[in-house]
Amino acid sequence: MKYMAKYSRVYWDNDVKPIQKQCQQTLYAGELCSIACMNNYALSENILSSNTIASKGFFQTAAQKALQNSQIDEAFKIAEQYVEVTKRKFFRFIDKETGKIIIVKALNRFDRDYVHATEQKLKGLQNIGRGHSLMHITLTISHTQNTDYILKYRMLKAKFNDFMCFYRRTMKKNIDYVSTYEVTQAKDGQYHQHIHLIIIDQGYLSKKIVGVLSAKWKKITNSKYIYFKYISGKKDIDIFSYVMKYVSKEFDNFNLTTILLFSIKGKAYTMSQSISKLMAVKTIDIGQKKYTYIDAFEAQDIFYGYDISDYDPASLTFFFSFISVEEKTKLLSEAQQQAEARQKIRKETEERDERDIEMNKKNAFTIQNTIKIK
Repeated sequence: MKYMAKYSRVYWDNDVKPIQKQCQQTLYAGELCSIACMNNYALSENILSSNTIASKGFFQTAAQKALQNSQIDEAFKIAEQYVEVTKRKFFRFIDKETGKIIIVKALNRFDRDYVHATEQKLKGLQNIGRGHSLMHITLTISHTQNTDYILKYRMLKAKFNDFMCFYRRTMKKNIDYVSTYEVTQAKDGQYHQHIHLIIIDQGYLSKKIVGVLSAKWKKITNSKYIYFKYISGKKDIDIFSYVMKYVSKEFDNFNLTTILLFSIKGKAYTMSQSISKLMAVKTIDIGQKKYTYIDAFEAQDIFYGYDISDYDPASLTFFFSFISVEEKTKLLSEAQQQAEARQKIRKETEERDERDIEMNKKNAFTIQNTIKIK
């Protein structure tokens, strides 16, 4: 659509950049921060009502509880309800130059546009260039029972932070890395949460170093699953494409990785501070335009408190592409009725003010004549 990119990308300006914690601290799920839940639309009877979901983050909390109780199917249903809700959610911004309102679609992590936005954020990796050597380490925790996925996730992230601190001490230097998170199911039916750690400009590790790192991972997690893969710089690997290969797994479809990350508002990747600085450059291009946030609204409230003339015409065209022709006709009809009602009220107010002015003039004239007679 002609206006899709122009208006949808403004949303991502408020996203939180990933940060690197100090070694003695634990890397919590909040550091994989993603977009806040957008809810509060009254759905059909088989979907939770708006009264029930009034609180921010309701769907994430509900999905998290389901995963804590090993209710995977229930967590999937909750995520599907969330998707239905966000289909009806939009944002309003006002163009400071024109004074017109523009409309922005509320994205969720299951939107295809979310994939595009993530790619835009990670494009800073292209600044690193090709031809760098990579060390790909896969860190997995044992999952002997498919229970309490949230607890396992938090343990994995905490132990990963411990491992990275040990890695730096062992190598005696800073480490530039990007890590991605994934859940896979083994042939025995058990789920395994793991992290793909991609270290940039890391030379080939000796057997001694590999042994030390493997022993450390086993000691802190009681897991023997750690794998090393060295990729020579001579292979001219594109780091951005290599990382996106793993990040994009989150978006392919509804899977346990997407549901778990959704429940804790997490992203599929983190990175070292030095690499994250490459992401600091804004990836949203809105030219010289300045926009001020007004509010969030649901599709049926597009004209509640606003006239059609308040909106940028192109933005309205963008908005109408998300709803049916029948609903568009209904909303325009209601907007016309609201406009006529407001015009009537405005006219009645003006007429009342004019009558009050005339009455005040007459009263002033009467008072003046009374004074003269006295």
